[in-house]
Order: sequence, then C-alpha cells, then structure tokens
Amino acid sequence: MARAFARPYGFFALALIDARNGVTRLAIDPLGIERLCYAMSGGQLVFASSAQALRAHPAVKTSISTQAIFNYFYYHSIPAPLTIYDNVFKLEGGELLVFQGGNAHRSRYWHLCF
Repeated sequence: MARAFARPYGFFALALIDARNGVTRLAIDPLGIERLCYAMSGGQLVFASSAQALRAHPAVKTSISTQAIFNYFYYHSIPAPLTIYDNVFKLEGGELLVFQGGNAHRSRYWHLCF
C-alpha cells in the first residue's frame, strides 16, 4: 500500500475503506498541509478533517490536554500527533494509518531525501 504513495504530488487527506476485509487506511500529503484527525472509541476508528469536528461525534469523549496547553505556550503550536484534546490525534506529514480488527498502526510512507 505504501508504494501507492511513493511519488505523491499535491495536497491530500485520504481515507480508503475496504469493507470486505475490514481495513481502513488514512493518509495525508507528505508535508502535512492537509489535516486528518482520528480517535479510537470502543474499538472503532473515528476520523474527521479537524479535531473540533471529531469532538462533535457522540462516541468521542475528550477533555483538554494539559500537554497540548504546555506545547502551545512553549512552541506556539501543538505539534502532531497531538491535538488540543486528549485521545484525539492527527496524522503527521507522510504518514499512513492502517486500522483493522480494533487496532491501529501508524507508519511513514514518505521521507525527505537530503
């Protein structure tokens, strides 16, 4: 699957759902221009284009993350994979998430070549 993103061009947030095999794949562009947030709730994957939208889902129970507040004041941003909410995460640029059988695995499909 990672080979499908070997030469990505442009900005994208992608969700591929294979209902037959019970596999969901999430990916975003190599530089992380687009955003894709996700949460695990009751063995299910919930995802949206923003943490606010994800928080609106009834299955996602969140609170403000103290680490995110610290990061915001220290770095003036909240670096991925964290968001302002506990248990809500965002994909980093060039990252792929594969969800199957209640388990999620994150991996990198793209690395910057120096």
